[in-house]
Formats: sequence, structure tokens, C-alpha cells
Amino acid sequence: MATPPTPAQQLNQLEKFLEQDPKNPRLLVKAIDTALAMGDIAAARKHANSALEAHPGDPFMRHRHGNVLVAEGKLDDAAVIFSYLWAKYGDANVAYNLGLVRFRQRKYDAAFKAVTPITPKSLPQAVALAVRALHYQGKVKEARALFETAPHANDPEVLAVASLVYVDDSDIATAETLAKKSLQGGRRELEALVAAGTAALTRKDAKDAQTYFKEALGINANDPRTLAGMGMAHLLAGDAAKSMKFLERAQAQMPEHPDTLEAMGWAHAMAGEFDKAEEVFKRMLAKGDGDARRGLAVTYALKGNVAEARMTLAHLKQDDDAALVARTILDRGTKVTKKLGQLAKSRSAKKR
Repeated sequence: MATPPTPAQQLNQLEKFLEQDPKNPRLLVKAIDTALAMGDIAAARKHANSALEAHPGDPFMRHRHGNVLVAEGKLDDAAVIFSYLWAKYGDANVAYNLGLVRFRQRKYDAAFKAVTPITPKSLPQAVALAVRALHYQGKVKEARALFETAPHANDPEVLAVASLVYVDDSDIATAETLAKKSLQGGRRELEALVAAGTAALTRKDAKDAQTYFKEALGINANDPRTLAGMGMAHLLAGDAAKSMKFLERAQAQMPEHPDTLEAMGWAHAMAGEFDKAEEVFKRMLAKGDGDARRGLAVTYALKGNVAEARMTLAHLKQDDDAALVARTILDRGTKVTKKLGQLAKSRSAKKR
């Protein structure tokens, strides 16, 4: 069986055909699409210019031109083209591209409106975008409700987006089911990997969590949720130094995220940096995060500040795991920090 041509070989062949037939619309569209799929933006731009010159006003060529503008990062210009084409032709693919541009512009409500209402004829990627846009607006319940009633519920991308929605709705069991179903569908979507990694954290399975987050970082090395998750996985494994490297990168992008702050507090405590841990937990408490008292109680106990520890413990439930550790330290004088990472997960995995 012959080896199929690579994208580069396909583009090279298309360009040879275009030398003989430079205005062929099918060849021009194929050349633009192939170049974009390769990430060769310069080649895509060259063929888009040729297409616009050969077929001025043609909606298919304008649509491809919009795609090239998106690849070039010229989102405002792309939005103008897609808005015009959507208003004139009402094509579902154009609507999706307009929604995608609005999403990248962080105009999440506009992105949602571009692809709704969702109907049985909606594209799978449009359903995924609609759920994602609601999620990014903090409308977790609405995003969950849309997923549960929308078509394409078994599409890998839709499942992946929904899995992270369920994580943020504190339904980790369902999130893990959706994430694994998405990953089994043959696509490795970032959201599914993050959801599966978060579920592993909840099970206190550091190795499994690291595997998922490592793959997710291969897709986007700077995704803050993935960085935070990997930091928490290393914290769970008892490696404060590695944990801090990832948590600091995550915090640089979301400096006030409560879960990342809490994990950093526990990492400092595990490393014996009790003053830094106390500073982080007090910072959380000042913002009204009562769960910070868990870390403060243990930190005070580790520092030997008995009065402050007992005062903080008075605000915690008797069976709280952090409270039990703090009391053990106070009663027995034990200052074991190796397993403190497990304490962070009782809250962080639930609220990510």
C-alpha cells in the first residue's frame, strides 16, 4: 500500500496545479485550507490573496480569507468578514467561525449568541463552543443544562468541555465519566485531560493525575488550570519543590485563584517555610476564604504557636482532617510535613 502524501507534499502538488490553472476556485480553497492545517500562514495568505483577486466578492473566498485573518491574529478584521457573511447567508460554519473569533476576543456572551439557538442541526463544535462560552462566564448551571439537552452529547469535544463544567459544579464522578468517554473517542482534548487529572487528585492518585496533566501540558504548556493541577499532583506526591514551580507559573496568570493560593500555602508548609505559609493563608482569610483556617491551624501548630493554633482550631469541625493533624502536632509535638499535600486536596480538588 502506498504511503499517503504528507500535508507539505499535498500543498506542493496543489501549487503545481495552480501554476497551470491559477484561478481554479477548488484548488485555491484546498491550498488555503491545507496551508492553514500545516500552520504555514504565509502560504495561506499568498493563496488567499490570489483567491480574492481572482474571485472578488465570492463568499467562499471571503470565508477563507477570514480564516487566514484569524490565523494571523487579526481578529477584529476577521469578525467584520464573518459578521457580514453570517448576516447575508446564514451559514452554520460562518456562525461558528464568528463565535470562535468572539471567544478568542474574550467576548463570551457574543460568542454564545453567535452559535445559538442550539438546534438538532447545530454543528458539534458549535455546541461545544456554546457550553464553553457559558462556562467562561461563570454560568456553570446553565452550561450543564445546555449540555444535558443539546445534540451531539457523545461528540468528544462536547464531552470534554462538559467534563470541566461538571468539575466546577463539584460533580467529580460525572466529570470523570465524561472525560474518559471523550478520551476514548480518539481525541485528546485539553478539558478532558484536566478534568480526568482533577478527578485523580480527588482520589489522591498523584501518579495518575501527573500523567493526565503532563499530557495536557503537551497541548498547552501555559494553561493555568493545568499548571495548577500539576502543582497539586506533585504536592500530593510529597514534592514541595516541584509543586511550587508549577504553582508559581499558574499564580502568575491567576494571582488570586483560591485553590492555587491554598496549594501554595501547603507547599510552603511542607517545605518548612512556615512564615510564607502563614502569609498565604492569612491572605486568603482576609479575602473571606474561611477554608484558609485549615492551613493556618496546621501552620501555627508546626511553628509551635500553640495559642494561635488552638484559637484557629475553634473555628474548624472536630473531624476536619487538617484539624486532626494540627491537634496531633500540638498534643504529641510531631512535626511531620511529608504528607501535608494530601490535606490540600480535600478542598482544592472539589472546587477547581
